[in-house]
Amino acid sequence: MTRSYRKLRRGPYVDAIHRKLYKAAYQAALRKRALAVLGSKCVRCGFGDYRALCIDHVNGGGYAERKWGQGGLMGIYKRIISGHTDNYQLLCSNCNQIKKVEKHEHKGHDSVGPGPSIVELPLFRALK
Repeated sequence: MTRSYRKLRRGPYVDAIHRKLYKAAYQAALRKRALAVLGSKCVRCGFGDYRALCIDHVNGGGYAERKWGQGGLMGIYKRIISGHTDNYQLLCSNCNQIKKVEKHEHKGHDSVGPGPSIVELPLFRALK
């Protein structure tokens, strides 16, 4: 490929910095559109600051959807904008964390609560 051909194929950005800025602006615009489709406020408490709103999977499974070839976060935004909103809801960060604890969705946590104290841990008992 010649240098002039590669220059023509770059699209609306000139170099790597412009490409990152373009992608960030595009993703921010998609996120705002997706939030608008979902109602722009938390379904539990009504909080409406877009900076603290999270798109939550109603029945869990968000990690698997983002991780295993479902288009990542951009794919989720595009699905919501196209009208597939049955599996998604808007929660503020606080309500999202509360829901995770209530439904035992935390990775590596089996129970609700602060966990064992340091004296109950096997390694600590072995050091006594």
